[in-house]
Amino acid sequence: MAVELCPENPFYRYRLGAALLANGMAEEALPELERARDLEPGNGFYHFWLGDVYERVGRLSDAVASIRVAALLDPVDAYYCVRLGLLFLQIGCPQDAVACLRQAVRVAPDNPSYHYLLGDTYVRIGAERQALSHYRHARKLGSYDTAFVEKVRRSAL
Repeated sequence: MAVELCPENPFYRYRLGAALLANGMAEEALPELERARDLEPGNGFYHFWLGDVYERVGRLSDAVASIRVAALLDPVDAYYCVRLGLLFLQIGCPQDAVACLRQAVRVAPDNPSYHYLLGDTYVRIGAERQALSHYRHARKLGSYDTAFVEKVRRSAL
């Protein structure tokens, strides 16, 4: 109803898309999220969530493009960089993944999970010395989100 009353409100479009997604209707959510992005193209959040849904429906190149814009619009959001890096791993571009994960570590240097993921990605490209450096740094920082890192290892690495 809110969208009907204010069809040009990007937040209402986003919320409708989120509701559709929560009800298992990812394909139906896409037009709403695309409209939210189009109504407010400078908002990285809308690009990010659109990219997330593109990934869910298997449109990986669209997901990369959308999350790349989110990361450019909000360069201090380390999670956007991480998600972009993980997408690059899924499509077989580990060098691009390294660049994204390095940016995430620059933005959030105290996040041990990001250091572990960067280490894993360095191993994947044969850069064991850099990987070891990040694994050591992560251990110095303390515990990391084991569930998050293990989920990523199983799905993308």
